[in-house]
Amino acid sequence: MNLLIRTLIVSICILFYVSYLHAQTNYYTTTKTFNESGYTYQCDIPPYNLVILYNKSNSSTGKVDEVRT
Repeated sequence: MNLLIRTLIVSICILFYVSYLHAQTNYYTTTKTFNESGYTYQCDIPPYNLVILYNKSNSSTGKVDEVRT
């Protein structure tokens, strides 16, 4: 019985965690510009749902950081 309760609790926790991860996929739905700590960041959202985040004032390297959603 103790194992059954533990399994049930772990299963419920996993379900909440999965729903939390799914909810984070809609943070960036449109292209945005952020001004943080004296830097300007651009977040581009192409049609194929790849989030491209880069420092807008850094013209020598272009788009350096890409995060797959």
